[in-house]
Amino acid sequence: MDEIFSGVKLKSKQFCCGDKTFKIDYSDDLDAIIDQMTNEQFEKDERFPYFFAIWDSGVLLAEYILRNLKSLKGKTVLELGAGTGISGIALGLNSDCRVIFTDYEEYSCRLCRHNCEINDLHDFDTIAADWRDFPEIDENIDIVICSDVLYEKKQVLPLFNVLNNFLQKGLPVYLADPGRAYIGQFLQLVKDNGYSIKISKEKDVKENKLLSETNIYLIENQQS
Repeated sequence: MDEIFSGVKLKSKQFCCGDKTFKIDYSDDLDAIIDQMTNEQFEKDERFPYFFAIWDSGVLLAEYILRNLKSLKGKTVLELGAGTGISGIALGLNSDCRVIFTDYEEYSCRLCRHNCEINDLHDFDTIAADWRDFPEIDENIDIVICSDVLYEKKQVLPLFNVLNNFLQKGLPVYLADPGRAYIGQFLQLVKDNGYSIKISKEKDVKENKLLSETNIYLIENQQS
């Protein structure tokens, strides 16, 4: 694909979500990916390649939205911190919606495009976007989603500032978080700015075994 993919063998994993089965290409060998990066690439913003891994909360987020929204047909979903694209792909395949994948890493955008192509998902776009200087998106967005994006303290305020812009326009935000250290700080910002939060705990259970769980936060502007 390109320099960061060279020497890094991608794996494939199959998922069932809603009525669709699909596969996601990813890598869990993050050390090998870092070895492919120059020192300048890695040191800029401490760019650890989270985007190459699959995070369980992404599928749980998509399943929650599919269960709780009547229809996404004809709507446009904006995904922040898309990574492999797993959440947006699950929604796009199941509901005939348009998905805009965004991530700080251009490499993530390329991986999202790749995963859309191998799953025959066509109505999508990708945008490399820094939360500290988020671009204007010249499309009508209907909902915003993000999954497992609060790894570090430095991400809290930039993420809130981006979401705040959409919340002020009356858009709902769906955020999945498995209990990262800075989710509390982020939610306090949300509350301090007058937005409502609805929490649902989602679990992935197979053969009576709990594989993973995450909290889904529906954040809304009740004043809009």
